[in-house]
Amino acid sequence: MSDLNTEPLVIKQESETAAGAQIGGNYVRCTSVGKHPVPVLCRRLIREGVNPKRPAFVIRAGKPAYKQTATIESWARVEVIRDTGGVFRSIPFKKRWGR
Repeated sequence: MSDLNTEPLVIKQESETAAGAQIGGNYVRCTSVGKHPVPVLCRRLIREGVNPKRPAFVIRAGKPAYKQTATIESWARVEVIRDTGGVFRSIPFKKRWGR
């Protein structure tokens, strides 16, 4: 799939461990234990050819989860992990995603 679309992509954070997005006629979904699912989903979308510069906003329970919109690439560049206290923290993602 090759995507030149620049319209904002809606990412649904289904739970603490799952997120998905409608791309064309396909619903792409990722699950991740111990990590926030949105960055994991964004890396998968980039590997599948979605435009990394495309804006994306995250909704949870039908409402915006974050005040700001970021690009798919911005989400893919971070890893949000849960520490031993159960709090999520953001660290840079070091690997390249399928390039």
